[in-house]
Amino acid sequence: MYDICHPSYYHLCKLGCNDPIKTSTAFYVYIEICEVKRYWDVDYKYNEELDVIYFEVKKKENSRLEIYVPWPTKYSLCLDKIEKMQQLLQNKRLTFVFKSEDSSSVFYTVTAGLSKPAAPEASKQRKEKAEKILNLESEIRRNTPNLYELAKTLGPTHETSQEPSNLDSSLEIL
Repeated sequence: MYDICHPSYYHLCKLGCNDPIKTSTAFYVYIEICEVKRYWDVDYKYNEELDVIYFEVKKKENSRLEIYVPWPTKYSLCLDKIEKMQQLLQNKRLTFVFKSEDSSSVFYTVTAGLSKPAAPEASKQRKEKAEKILNLESEIRRNTPNLYELAKTLGPTHETSQEPSNLDSSLEIL
């Protein structure tokens, strides 16, 4: 059977994982990070205690090693399992590649520790600022044709003889 398989699939099966779903998920993730993402030095490994196949990966030739864990969406994942993986793999940062049955995948990076949520006032200010930016962008989009027509009527820009008051009054019309 292995003579018709991709060599990497054969090697993944030989790592020791007895779950065909985990093995095939790992293979598809391996192909994605090698062929689609084009990451460097992708090395597959198996941790028997966790029963997890994982990859040590460099995003670029000279970047540091990162750990990618292929995870079928069919299986659940709890915080305790993630913490155990971080301890046993001796890495506080793991990138999970959640692979669904329809072959779509989601990359999700988990880092040890919790971050404090923003204070209600700070999040309110951030939201107000985002709303102001959206309003300004829509105003600019709405006035772009008017500004374009106005710019065409001003004539050559290298002439400095035009008085600024004319320019200011024409902008106020908008």
